[in-house]
Amino acid sequence: MKNNRLIIKVVKSNRAINAQLVDLDRVLVGQRFVFSKGKTPVEQSKLFGEDFGKKVIKATSSKITFDRGRFLYHGKIKSFAEGLRSAGLDF
Repeated sequence: MKNNRLIIKVVKSNRAINAQLVDLDRVLVGQRFVFSKGKTPVEQSKLFGEDFGKKVIKATSSKITFDRGRFLYHGKIKSFAEGLRSAGLDF
């Protein structure tokens, strides 16, 4: 049975955060954000999540599955997810 939900996969490092919107067989939207000086990486992750969420909504629907991989749900990953939710995504 095919899963109708799309998956957002997120990978983080100390310097950047990568996000991809993946269907079962292909990448629909992908983006990398490199942290800069000024705001904290957690604040920048939330802004990146809002921006990426808007691109996902333009490309597809607002129903997705969030895959954080091996990363715990706190810090940059949590603020990225909050940014996705504030953009209007439902997961």
